[in-house]
Amino acid sequence: MGTYVERRWEGDPGAYGPRRARASFTYQAFVPDPIAQIDPAVPFETHELIAAAEAAVTTLNVDPRVAGLEAIGPLLLRSEAIALRGSRVTNLASGTLPGL
Repeated sequence: MGTYVERRWEGDPGAYGPRRARASFTYQAFVPDPIAQIDPAVPFETHELIAAAEAAVTTLNVDPRVAGLEAIGPLLLRSEAIALRGSRVTNLASGTLPGL
């Protein structure tokens, strides 16, 4: 699940910015559990679904009707990442994340 640890930020009174930005403060930092030791159990049905999805993507990639669409892949990934980040920022702003 991870843990929170208390840390201290040592401010720099000579830095630029308002007094609050230069001041020292204490904060809670989240330290996630190490994932290198995790061996998730994936059910057989999930393996079958993944194999079917891989086969469908392979079939789609050789279809001449979709030739040239590779260029939109990065754009779709970027838009998904932005949408995901936006929802995380919204949750953070509304205080709905666990542990806040």
